[in-house]
Amino acid sequence: RKVKKLLIIALISGFVYFFIKYAEDFFLSGFKMTIIDFLKETVTVEAIVHFIIVNKPLYNTARWFLFALIYCYLFRMLINKTRFANKISNITAFAFLFTLIILEFSNYVTGSRVNFAIFEHELGYEFLFIIRAWPWFVFGMICRQFVSKISKLSANTCIITLVVGIVLTLIQSLLGSNPSVYIGTIFIVIGGFFLCIRGENKQFSSYVVHVGRDLSLYVYLVHGAVISVASLFE
Repeated sequence: RKVKKLLIIALISGFVYFFIKYAEDFFLSGFKMTIIDFLKETVTVEAIVHFIIVNKPLYNTARWFLFALIYCYLFRMLINKTRFANKISNITAFAFLFTLIILEFSNYVTGSRVNFAIFEHELGYEFLFIIRAWPWFVFGMICRQFVSKISKLSANTCIITLVVGIVLTLIQSLLGSNPSVYIGTIFIVIGGFFLCIRGENKQFSSYVVHVGRDLSLYVYLVHGAVISVASLFE
């Protein structure tokens, strides 16, 4: 059911961003670009390969999150058919999170992003669900399993974790790093999750849950359109 809902949202947002992107290019071309020319420029072999293999949407890359979440649900359904579903999920999640950290560290040391090539098309890992989404998906499941223990953590522990994440992010930014994900984000996510799970302030926690569960996806989808429109008036 969740996969079906996400597919519908992905298709609708795809059509919306198709027309937004076309309108943007039409405006920038001095109202000369035809829709056929637009399709020839955007629906290329390279774009299709990127979408199929590394989940990079044709229009508005921010939508990668939708497809990544769909892949996570499908991957979990596949793993559930095995005898060791939770162990496989946990091991693969930590393995790919470690892979992401190594890749980002390598990017910083070498000064260039690590990519791989298939059929002469250079591909990045920024949108690859198994690295960018699966670890967080499993982390959410782990939090749900140990919610009673997490709720007993002190507020100071959660806040310190958040502060460490913020400091690491600032340091990485000041050093001139431009990663696909800041290492400090890992600590910020963990600290934020734990702080909300503690639920010391029930009113605040319920508000955060409402924003995260009911509103965040649509805000995330709309922000790309706002950026596209605003960029036309720069």
